[in-house]
Amino acid sequence: MPPDIHKLEERLKAASTDRDRIDVLNALCDQLTEIDPQRVFTLAEEARTLSEKIEYPLGAVMALLHQSWAAHVTLDYATSVRRAFQGLELARLHHFPRQEADALNILGANHDVVGNRPDALEAFLQALKISKEIGDDAKVSGVLTNVALVYSELDRNQEGIPLLEQAMELDRQSSKVSSVNRAITMTTAARLHTRVGQHEQALELARQAFTLLDAAGFTSGAASALIVLGAAHAGMKQPAQALEDYQKALTIALGNPDSRFEAGEAHREMGQLLIELGRAQESLPHLERALALFTELETRPDVYKTHQILSRAHKLLGQYQAALEHFEQFQSIKERVYNEQADLRLKTLHAVYDLETAKLEAQAQTLRNQTLQKEIDQREKLIADLDAYASNVAHDLKNPIGVISAYSSLLVSDLEGEIDAEDFKLLQRIETTADTMERIVNALLSLAKLRREQIRVQAVDMNAIVSAVEQRLQPMIDKFAARLTVDRALPPALGHAIWLEEVWTNYLSNAIKYGGSPPEIAIGATVVDEAMVRYSVRDNGNGVSPELQPNLFGRFERLGQQRFTGHGLGLAIVREIIEKLGGAVGIISEGKPGEGATFFFTLPRAPEPRRTVVSVAASQPT
Repeated sequence: MPPDIHKLEERLKAASTDRDRIDVLNALCDQLTEIDPQRVFTLAEEARTLSEKIEYPLGAVMALLHQSWAAHVTLDYATSVRRAFQGLELARLHHFPRQEADALNILGANHDVVGNRPDALEAFLQALKISKEIGDDAKVSGVLTNVALVYSELDRNQEGIPLLEQAMELDRQSSKVSSVNRAITMTTAARLHTRVGQHEQALELARQAFTLLDAAGFTSGAASALIVLGAAHAGMKQPAQALEDYQKALTIALGNPDSRFEAGEAHREMGQLLIELGRAQESLPHLERALALFTELETRPDVYKTHQILSRAHKLLGQYQAALEHFEQFQSIKERVYNEQADLRLKTLHAVYDLETAKLEAQAQTLRNQTLQKEIDQREKLIADLDAYASNVAHDLKNPIGVISAYSSLLVSDLEGEIDAEDFKLLQRIETTADTMERIVNALLSLAKLRREQIRVQAVDMNAIVSAVEQRLQPMIDKFAARLTVDRALPPALGHAIWLEEVWTNYLSNAIKYGGSPPEIAIGATVVDEAMVRYSVRDNGNGVSPELQPNLFGRFERLGQQRFTGHGLGLAIVREIIEKLGGAVGIISEGKPGEGATFFFTLPRAPEPRRTVVSVAASQPT
């Protein structure tokens, strides 16, 4: 087992959360796709099911795409198309452009392999457009190569060559593209140049490709480059050099069991060239060996093409019975392959039809649901009216409560030491209660305002917000001798600064009140995935027991039977704010004294500045 896979297996055993397990499962699928596609399908199914359970759309999309590519590798193109379409729909729904491009790339590969060139070209061109927009040069280069190959299959080689030149230029500019991938693109370009008779250009590219692939120890790639080099020499009427290239490719390929296809190709090209040189008898051993290799590998298009060449060789030698037998094999296998490809095309079209039918049914359901929209609008109006009423009541209460609070505070200040202790305590109770009532009213007003207010999210500097909240809470921090630390620089997120200041104020004030003695508070952030970031506040208090946690962010819930009590609206406001900004809230705590609690919230990540892109994305769907 490769070391990377072994490490991932260990990480899978140690995964502590569902999300961690999903991420490791998808990472394992990346490593196993070409090694064990059947296992990939099983692992991805677990990741997909678990992602749906915890509502982790990115994990589900990646799992679907892994299943799609695994099905493609095992020649189950109908299943591959279904999974790719499902992944595509989910990626578009949740705005995952990278995965959308991957899904289109896989769809293009499926259409291409069953001979559906127009749909393959359309899918690849869509993937190309998205890959350019997200600025992924490696993916752009790969998709350009795929588009060029489809053009070649449509006998539009002249259109494919400029795309491959763009891909090679991108490969040269990008530090992320390996020398092997650059050389593979060069080999593809050289092959297209030979098909249009541009043998000198093909010769130079194939030489460069061979040098890179040979240095990297990539046997099959080096052999392929030499075979294209041989074809270029043959096209330039240099048969001796071409035969030398083919022989060198054969020697390299025979040294590696994984390069049997390239060995078969070298044998076949050498045999065909010997026929052209009038040396049909010498061609037979090479062609028979090519046939044996292709038959063993079950690459039937290559099998029937080799039968055709053998038929020609035997005919030139006057061996008509052998020529007839090979010609009959050529016709029989070609017809079988054609029928199977037609069947695969039909299955692929059925898959597309089934998905389109399901989509139309969903749209019909949407139309049926629109009949309920009027009732929904009426109920939303009622809710808005109730919110307005609550806001008016809260405003009406605020003034008299403010008066009670102000006068009671004056009396406490003026009468301390002037009246007996019991009466003074009652006066203090009035002041405290008035303050509590004022906080409740302010919270109710905040909730009502949140429901009505519409804002435009933008990138916010979370470090600046936390710093401002610390200054705001400094008297409380000093009073409790609290120690606040920030684990590391907090990444920016999409949000609304004023609202987020309230969120941090609530979390930090709770952590100070309910922390240990003295409170020790850690502020941190974790990048969850390319879409979300999670911020957290961890204290060292008694925590919250698991049975109380489900209702903790509901209205009028308290933090348990602690030495401090609250009206419970603060966390409800936090939830309203974060959910309105597209995130979620939560708590991690065992409810054990001294172990504390971690309150967290997630928000969409602020996008990184886009790079300017000149060209275009990916050789193999990922």
